[in-house]
Amino acid sequence: EDTSFTFYLTVTDEDGRTADSNTVSFTVKLPVIELTAPELSAVLNGNKVTLTWSKVDSAYGYVIEKYDGTSWNAGTTITGNSLFSMSFSGLEAGNTYKYRIRAFAYSGANTVYGDYSSVVTIEMPAKASAMTGFKSPSKSSTAIRLGWNKNDTADGYIIEQYTNSGWVQIADITDASTVTYKVTDLVPGTAYKFRMKAYKNGTSKVTYGPKTETLTVNTQMTAVKGFTSPSKSTTAIRLNWTMNAYADGYLIEQYTNDGWVQIADITDGATTTYKVTGLKSGTAYKFRMKAYSVTENDEIILGSKTATLTVNTQASSVKDFALKS
Repeated sequence: EDTSFTFYLTVTDEDGRTADSNTVSFTVKLPVIELTAPELSAVLNGNKVTLTWSKVDSAYGYVIEKYDGTSWNAGTTITGNSLFSMSFSGLEAGNTYKYRIRAFAYSGANTVYGDYSSVVTIEMPAKASAMTGFKSPSKSSTAIRLGWNKNDTADGYIIEQYTNSGWVQIADITDASTVTYKVTDLVPGTAYKFRMKAYKNGTSKVTYGPKTETLTVNTQMTAVKGFTSPSKSTTAIRLNWTMNAYADGYLIEQYTNDGWVQIADITDGATTTYKVTGLKSGTAYKFRMKAYSVTENDEIILGSKTATLTVNTQASSVKDFALKS
């Protein structure tokens, strides 16, 4: 490209008088600058994309443009020819981002641009919405059934259980139409904590919805077995039962005129006997019992009651019996 320049000289003497020289003009032929298109690539990490491009010889810098949905905007200008990557964060789930780049240089007073790179497209997967209806519709002594409402934005669900090691994933449900899951092999009379979240599969990554609130569910306590009375007297009844390996204690109830009344809280789960005293001779008494466990939050989990056990105290012997004439 030819560029013309015009010069003239102004001379000032010691008295301050000036005189201009004749105008001198000349033309300079500037070199032609050819800028190739950079090769552009992108790597997505979370909500941040890193753009990397190839070096273009003779470039003074680069312009990165971003498509806003209707037009291209020159968002970032990089001066110099030593930086060949740049990161952009804050990409939002569910949106599509497009980038391109071109080199530039200066020729005299003009800016020369090279060809654009190929467009790189970043599709951010949409996040699944929050779960609703997370609850436990049923449970047993060794299993807990979890249920929730179907999430129409999800491709699947993650269920986590709290353990001594913290939160641990126990299920990855890949069918979003599934609305229930059974947790098995649990300990009777124990409190368990669960939470879940939905996820959505993207072309390059998986995005997750927010976690539910923690759901605490207690397994049922197992029933006491072997509830019998091995011995009795006129004023006392001995009650025995088989030790419940999961129990922290037992409650014993006796039936009275006021209904069922608790007469003992045995706080040692290894205990297997209890003596009821202060009874009347020759009288029928009714008893029942149940085991319980205590959670780390001091919550009592009660087992089911035994069947009613009826025991008669021994009749007292006749004293001072004599045959009178």
